[in-house]
Amino acid sequence: MRIACVGGGPGGLTLAALAAGRAHDVTLFEQRASGTYGLGVVLWPDHLSDLALLDPLLVHRLLQHAVAWRDQHISTPGSPAVVLEGRGHGIARATMLSLLEQRAVELGARVERGTAIEHPDVLGSFDAVILADGAASALRSMRAHDFGSRTREEGNRYAWLELDRPSDRFAFPFITAGDGWAWAHAYPFRAGATTFIVETTESAWIAEGFDHMPTDDAVRRLEALFADHLRGGSLRPARGTAPDALWSRFRLVENRRWSSGRTALLGDAAHTTHFSIGSGTRLAMEDAATLVELLDHAPSAEEALRTYDTRRRDELRGIQRSARLSARFLGRLPRYIDRPAEDFAHLLERRRSRLLPLIPTGIYLGLTRPRSGR
Repeated sequence: MRIACVGGGPGGLTLAALAAGRAHDVTLFEQRASGTYGLGVVLWPDHLSDLALLDPLLVHRLLQHAVAWRDQHISTPGSPAVVLEGRGHGIARATMLSLLEQRAVELGARVERGTAIEHPDVLGSFDAVILADGAASALRSMRAHDFGSRTREEGNRYAWLELDRPSDRFAFPFITAGDGWAWAHAYPFRAGATTFIVETTESAWIAEGFDHMPTDDAVRRLEALFADHLRGGSLRPARGTAPDALWSRFRLVENRRWSSGRTALLGDAAHTTHFSIGSGTRLAMEDAATLVELLDHAPSAEEALRTYDTRRRDELRGIQRSARLSARFLGRLPRYIDRPAEDFAHLLERRRSRLLPLIPTGIYLGLTRPRSGR
């Protein structure tokens, strides 16, 4: 089957590698001639185990360049950090994409960099066209009616930063800022460097003056605010951050349909998942694995894409709900963070609960905290 994939992110490159490995004729188009954006991504153990069943060599290479972390450290002002169990790997996004592209080419895929596809019609000779060009997909927007597309920005402000210090843990430091709160999602992604995503309530963002502060000044202010957690390290914006565009809001992408005819959406072009659950890269790669399996066995490309649409939307329904609940918890942080450190850590760990936002916090804690033995 002749497959065109637009977009050279984790989902598109995984699709190219897996499909080429199954003897499909694959061409991937990426408009960037070189480089990428972002810092590190999280690789979860169960995801790596599933991926190893499809391509053990790829997983071996990823782990050679990944940095392991263990446990989550949650800190609030005036209290020792609370440690929760957990483990995973961080890897530089650029390194991961390079390894995926190398594997795709080894298996026979063609990768055409510096090639922008201006309209879906130019791909008319392919049996299947996969749009994996991100949340801001221009090609999806051209066919928004076909997919029932809806996008909007929502939630707290956030900034992707790099901390030039090593780490062996996933850290959630919460601090007071202005008349609100700020916190970081921090994890290692290469030797000597840590991804440091700062998120703030809207009131803190305005009170600190971030709404009009130049990028360099904002980074220096964040260093001062998080000084106790940086251990003498420095912050800098993620590569690809536009000047004076440090802050973003989460872009929610929803589509009523992920396929139309011989075209399908994959990864963030189809669905975005709030970064607070760390699953965006994983879900895009799982989209690709599901789609390749169906293209292998369905009698036609269109039938494979229709089945993919139905199956993946159903599989992601619970994950998407969890992501919305996680984002909602952080959006309502003042409701929870005045609790003792152990209680707050318990609430943060259970932030995907459907019950938590519906009942008083004290009652929820009474129902869910382990009771001490006599």
